[in-house]
Amino acid sequence: MNKLHLRVAGLALLAGFLAVPAAQADLLVSGDSNLGNGLTIAGNQQFFSNLLGSGTNVVFQTTTHTGDPTETMSQADIISYLTSKGATVTQVSTVTAANLAGASLFISFLPDTAYTGAEESAIHGFLNSGHTALLTGEFAPYDTAADNHINSLLSYLGSSMSLTENDLDNLQHFATASQIQPTRYTIGVTNFEYGGVSTVTGGTAIFDTVNGSPFLEYTPYGSTGESGSTGGGGSTVAGVPEPATLSLLGLGLAGVGFMRRRKAR
Repeated sequence: MNKLHLRVAGLALLAGFLAVPAAQADLLVSGDSNLGNGLTIAGNQQFFSNLLGSGTNVVFQTTTHTGDPTETMSQADIISYLTSKGATVTQVSTVTAANLAGASLFISFLPDTAYTGAEESAIHGFLNSGHTALLTGEFAPYDTAADNHINSLLSYLGSSMSLTENDLDNLQHFATASQIQPTRYTIGVTNFEYGGVSTVTGGTAIFDTVNGSPFLEYTPYGSTGESGSTGGGGSTVAGVPEPATLSLLGLGLAGVGFMRRRKAR
């Protein structure tokens, strides 16, 4: 093989590495935890099916807030629905890297105790490995503690999103038409039941209230998404290269090195 062919081959391998995207995940934040109360509605079912995607393992951090039975019913209905879709749902009270291992989706439902440093680190690692998380808060002043804990975690993760505590669209409502934004989470969704929400800012809207205030948003987690993210003290969070990607990089660099040695001779 002549020098020109070697150079083309080496550059092609290197270009192939650069073209492989880093692991990417989405971080979703909801200002309402009643998302499961509408799981008799086709739209709510479709949303959670879209959220689960092709995943089969879910870690669900359960709430300790029992002041409103609709919240614990919502939690139980979400777990039941995801199980009916073939997912294995592991319920935990404390998040660890060990219990997140092997999961593709993490849901933190009304976190009434503050996330520990170890939990924050575990969630950061989970997202940075290309997995998706949903954090659910509530309207003010129903569960101020949970909203504050979510905002604290978002700050740690370097997310642009935050919960703004307010009380919009109290009682049962159905998002339709312009309240449903075109995202991959709303594919096939024509109606969505919710009720009593805080707004979410700083991300891409998924569902809006009657007056157009987003109550469920998402952002890609990582440096290659729509807005990027920082985490664990503010450093840019990049996806973790797959082993095949690393091998491709090695081959590309080896080819470039070989060409240089041939040229030196």
